[in-house]
Amino acid sequence: MTDHRASRGVLLPTGGQCVVIAAVLCAFVLLWIELHPSPDAAEEQPLPEAIDEPAKNPVESLSAVEAFVRRGTEAIPELVEALKADDAKSRGYAVYGLGRIGPDAADCLDLIRERFADEDAGVRKHAVFAFAFVSRDPDEIGEATAPLLADADEGVREAAAKELIAIGPSATKLVLGMLRHDIAAIRGHVLRILRAPMVQSQSYSEIEQNVRELVNDPDPAIQIEAVTALAEWNMAKPSEIRTLLNSEDPARVHVGLVAARTMGAAAAELLPDILARLDQKEFDNTPEVNNQWTPSRLDPILQVLSSMGTAALSAGPYLIRVFELRHDYSRMSIAKTLFAIGVDAEDIGCLLAPFVLDSNRRFVSDAGEWLVEYCPEAARCQVSLLIPRLRGKKDAVDEAVLQALYALGLEAQEAVPALMPLAAHRDKNISEFAAWTLKRAGLKAIPSDPIPAFVSSLADGKLGFKRRTSFAIALGRLGPAARSAIPMLIKFVNLPERPPQETVADASDETIFRAAAVVALGEIGDRDRRVLDALHVQLAARSPVVRGRALESLARLAPDSQAVFKQLLRCIGDDAEIVRARVALAIARMKLDRREAVAPLTAALGDASSYVRTAAALALGKIGPAAGSALPALRRALTDAANKRPNSQIADESPPARPKSFFRIPELDELSVEQAVRQAISAIDSAPAAKKAK
Repeated sequence: MTDHRASRGVLLPTGGQCVVIAAVLCAFVLLWIELHPSPDAAEEQPLPEAIDEPAKNPVESLSAVEAFVRRGTEAIPELVEALKADDAKSRGYAVYGLGRIGPDAADCLDLIRERFADEDAGVRKHAVFAFAFVSRDPDEIGEATAPLLADADEGVREAAAKELIAIGPSATKLVLGMLRHDIAAIRGHVLRILRAPMVQSQSYSEIEQNVRELVNDPDPAIQIEAVTALAEWNMAKPSEIRTLLNSEDPARVHVGLVAARTMGAAAAELLPDILARLDQKEFDNTPEVNNQWTPSRLDPILQVLSSMGTAALSAGPYLIRVFELRHDYSRMSIAKTLFAIGVDAEDIGCLLAPFVLDSNRRFVSDAGEWLVEYCPEAARCQVSLLIPRLRGKKDAVDEAVLQALYALGLEAQEAVPALMPLAAHRDKNISEFAAWTLKRAGLKAIPSDPIPAFVSSLADGKLGFKRRTSFAIALGRLGPAARSAIPMLIKFVNLPERPPQETVADASDETIFRAAAVVALGEIGDRDRRVLDALHVQLAARSPVVRGRALESLARLAPDSQAVFKQLLRCIGDDAEIVRARVALAIARMKLDRREAVAPLTAALGDASSYVRTAAALALGKIGPAAGSALPALRRALTDAANKRPNSQIADESPPARPKSFFRIPELDELSVEQAVRQAISAIDSAPAAKKAK
């Protein structure tokens, strides 16, 4: 794998030089693609336009190969003949073409295997991928490609390693003997294969001794790789974990912290090494910004300290010092860790209380939640202090105080009388927060009085769709208590749609209101036939936002309905990515036999949208062992670098014209495809093999 290092201390090129450099790089990339076509890329990218009269020579160019491949098995004899060509480029195109044909070229596997000994490394590399595409038999692929880990070319070794990782646990026995190979690079490849999540050996104890021998390998790089493997398998000794904690490589440090976390209180002997990481300057003097997340290098330290419990109590002063220096979300995580290691709850309350009125909403929310969880008396005290501040001069509502009461949730019972009049406030932000706060304070504390006011506001055309949307949301949040609003919601859902918009980004305020009403019908939870009929009508809506929400509401109301399930299957190929994603989430919600959805959900793992891929993986995980046939595709998804980043990051980098506010799905924003896939694999693999077979 190529390392990407930032350049330092160099002069920046001028604008003209940048143009020249870019032109040269483009030319080089185009030439490389022509000479070294990737089977993976060919499978993922659109095929070239059809050629009416394919070239007589099937390997004169990549487009010629693709033209022949479209002929299917008819092209095999000519591609086989091209394997004998004198030039490496032609042989490479030929073996690539056979791989593109796939299993229909199974009779050529021996010929492809012969190319493993080709004098050209590029041909050998393409032969590895071609063999995997044609065979599709994990055992056969493993036995054929394992010897290529000893190939003289690093690219061929990488290709072989990738295929061995993809076949899963059976790769272990094929490569274990190569741990004693004379070449350090080959020993390193074997270790990385054994460490791969997809390999996930069920018998690490059987290979522990083989790997432990490499802890004293002559090559320091192999030593640290072996220690890392043992730590990932929870087999590392404290001294070996200490080696990782003191590494200069952040990834190794992270593995060491995760391993220490599994030790619980016994990790106390590593506390000085852990606190040394906490003492690093990178954790001090952060900018005056309210970042939303705990830094990735601080979070595992907090987790291991929490796992140690009171054995890590001496870390309290260190944590409080870091808490006072930080200006981001990590303060919330530190407070949780302080509680876990035994710091007095009142001291934690003193740290958190100032954030109840912080300008950052997430700080307000989490500070309130921690107070409720760790120090409810302090939370109730804060509520008593906030109530008099809810109304300011001229009876104006202080929205910061309202948000703080919302954050304090169940401990805000005392504020219910003061909140009730605000539930029908004409300011949408105030009415929305008041309704949600009453809901969080407990349904028993919510009389039915606000609901008529909400319904009346819902019907008030003078308010405009944006304002009325907030009342629809509030009614949905109230759940079954808002059943009296159902007729009005159905009325608005059944109104004729306005002329269609050009894109989702152009969705009107009326469309947003319609979608909110559809969601509210699902959240209120009434399975009345009138509700279901109204939602079914919305499946034909022009707006993909409304269609997606209607499918989810149907799944919420009728999770055991075969008719709803069949409708979801029909919509899984919708043109709009938001609909495809919400269909997958709706399938995950269903409570019936969902095996029929496994194949389309597996196909959705290759969708262009990361949101769709994430939702599909989550749905497969919810189906569980019955989705066992999806495991190969799930494991392949783990090898795709594009699946590692959270969906929100990918969305933020999308073109400005893309409809971010609607194609994004909040509940999937902070998940990556990889995280969802790992959850799915774990859920599917959680049952005995016999159960999965059923």
